[in-house]
Amino acid sequence: MNTVFVVTSADNRYSRHLGVMLTSLFTSTSSHAKFEIIVLNGGINNKNINLLRVMAEKYCANITFITMDQHTFKSYPISHHIKRAAYYRVSMSEMLDNSIHKVLYLDCDIIVKDDVCKLWKTDIDDYSLAAVEDPKSNRQKTLFLPGDALYFNSGVMLINLKRWRDNNIGNKAHDFIRKHPDLMLLHDQDALNAVLYGDWLPLHPKWNLQTIMFGLNHSESSFSCQELHEAITNPSIIHFTTSSKPWDYMNEHPYAEEYRSILQQTEWRTRFPGIVRRINDLRRPVKRLLFRILGL
Repeated sequence: MNTVFVVTSADNRYSRHLGVMLTSLFTSTSSHAKFEIIVLNGGINNKNINLLRVMAEKYCANITFITMDQHTFKSYPISHHIKRAAYYRVSMSEMLDNSIHKVLYLDCDIIVKDDVCKLWKTDIDDYSLAAVEDPKSNRQKTLFLPGDALYFNSGVMLINLKRWRDNNIGNKAHDFIRKHPDLMLLHDQDALNAVLYGDWLPLHPKWNLQTIMFGLNHSESSFSCQELHEAITNPSIIHFTTSSKPWDYMNEHPYAEEYRSILQQTEWRTRFPGIVRRINDLRRPVKRLLFRILGL
């Protein structure tokens, strides 16, 4: 039986979405895999911790919560929908046991639709991580990278933790953030791209379908037409990357309903989902009209 180490980070505000992500992970894995879930905990309360433990036990997975030192990240810049928990992944090599050499990092605003053991088997011996390109990025010059450098999205990362430790990636990323806080438009993702240039393996976009990929011209990325089509029509991992999330009633992401469906399988399910959906369907056109009147 394969043991797959999955690392994620969350605060209490995202505990419900973490439950959805993990439920999708467990229910999408058909192969014989044992999951070791490690949560970099930024303040999840006891009630939600207990609910997450019950859920993990239901799927025969182990879950561990590591309390993060908030002082380390106190001065790090944040934005409206990206909080300090996003920076926790930079410290994972220090927080995880040295016996763990490989991990799959997953953000909470994700749903998994495929067996991640397929991704887990990717050979990354010669790289610090494997990830999917974040297309149409213009961050390269700002981060002192070559203009033609690929820029990856840090929401899904298969990490060679041994190489990460050997090359001191965590400390390099922390140093970059502290030296250039004004450059951290995309937070930890910017720092990791800055220090990992030339040391990461590009993955098929289906392993991190980002919202920007809908309507993307293949010439705006390194993806082929076939890869982009496959990612959009048959994604393995869906990542809700913009500030509008499927739990926002105005959100119209093509796969938003999949999130809501999985939510109903968790301890955070809505009691009357049909009624809530109909109310939101009525509210959306009213809000759009109001926005149009106000010129927003």
